Amino acid sequence: MPAPDDFFNDSQRLASKIKTTIVVKYFKPWLDIMTKRVPKVGYVDLFCGPGKFVNEAGEEFPSTPLQILDLVAEFPTLTSTLHLHFNDADPAHAASLQAAMETHPAWDLICQRVSITSERVTAENVRAWIQPYPALYFLDPFGYGGFTFDDLDRIVREHGNDLLFFFNYNRFNPELNHPDLHIRRQPEILLGTQSYGQLQAKIQSITAPPQRQAIITDHLWTQLERGGFPQHFVVPFEFKFGDRDRTSHYLVFVSKNARARKIIREVMASMRTDRAGGSFEFNPHALQGGLFNGHFLLGDELCRKFAGRTLAVQQIIVEHDAANPRSPYVEKDYKATLKQLRDSNHITVIKPDGRTVPAHQMPDTALVTFR
Repeated sequence: MPAPDDFFNDSQRLASKIKTTIVVKYFKPWLDIMTKRVPKVGYVDLFCGPGKFVNEAGEEFPSTPLQILDLVAEFPTLTSTLHLHFNDADPAHAASLQAAMETHPAWDLICQRVSITSERVTAENVRAWIQPYPALYFLDPFGYGGFTFDDLDRIVREHGNDLLFFFNYNRFNPELNHPDLHIRRQPEILLGTQSYGQLQAKIQSITAPPQRQAIITDHLWTQLERGGFPQHFVVPFEFKFGDRDRTSHYLVFVSKNARARKIIREVMASMRTDRAGGSFEFNPHALQGGLFNGHFLLGDELCRKFAGRTLAVQQIIVEHDAANPRSPYVEKDYKATLKQLRDSNHITVIKPDGRTVPAHQMPDTALVTFR
């Protein structure tokens, strides 16, 4: 993982912008929902950084904490019960953020409800950071330092809490088989001994990087899902390196609320470069187009799953989504795919009264027959 100073000045600047945009775009509807239900809400960022990113030309742009203040300035009534908690292990970063926030137009509106600290985050003190009211938690960059997946589960279990964390797959993957026992121990601490042993058994004979990555990430997301009652929803957004087609990080969303899952998927869908709809992904190397205009993966899935059946459009969406809890598809993906399947004569579409559905439409109540 990059050192904190490098993280805000490295080659992943564009990815950092996308990540920040996803967090802030999700936080607004989260606030809309939670402030109607509870008298006090929060935002907790335990790796807040200095408050800005710097591009290669030396130009600055605000990171997540200052963009949260932008929301305060724009929606003072909505954020009137919002409490902000920022932390960075580097005192210079904490001081820089403090100075930047004090010059923000929204500072006077919320300064009495802001705390900025400089502590090293560990499994012990992350529990102390869990607030007695609903909050959105953002761990960026999510390191090791004694953290465990149980700690993440503990955050999400509390009423109203949602979690976003930036997971360094590029570090985690090689550490699983690192020759240094101390380094190899870090993934075991993160996962727990039993889960770590299960993962090692799964990848023992796997050498192909894509297959290995699929097994590792499925194991990680499954463990997070099982931390809930009955389960948590996990939605990962993948970031590829800027100079090569290989995964660097994931921005991972965890919630126990199905509505929250729907909202974050809509947000992530608006930021993805993967137009095939097979994942939420930022990939500078992504190619556009393909069978079904980029929706061929979903089109194939729908044709296989619903072969010979007739269902309403909304039934198709609900049934397929329920069977694929990590599905990256949003409503517009389904409807675009159904239109393409109709154009290629894989399905027929009529209104409930038998009339023809216009070519540019795919209403929820339309009846779709798969061949």
